[in-house]
Amino acid sequence: MQARKLITAAVAAAFAVALPAYAAGDKASSGSSASGASKKEDAGREFSQLDKNKDGSISRDEAKGSEHEKDFSKYDKNNDGKLSKSEFNAAEKAESSTGSSSHSK
Repeated sequence: MQARKLITAAVAAAFAVALPAYAAGDKASSGSSASGASKKEDAGREFSQLDKNKDGSISRDEAKGSEHEKDFSKYDKNNDGKLSKSEFNAAEKAESSTGSSSHSK
């Protein structure tokens, strides 16, 4: 009977240690999601700032002076001379994965 109590106490202790650690991991991952949302908001703000005529896309002229000017043709997937919001977001994602800044110069 004492062995059973000892095993029960050991299992309870294991859960007492594991559950707070597991919960802390969830909080850490939700924090990174929040920063991901912040990056999306920053990209949305940058898109709005670059879209000077508010037509919903960024022309080559509007991109002048930004980090998107250099690789504009690469990011303009449909070759229409403009970056749509989805093309812009893909460019931002590509630049962030290569370590480039996502802020206008």
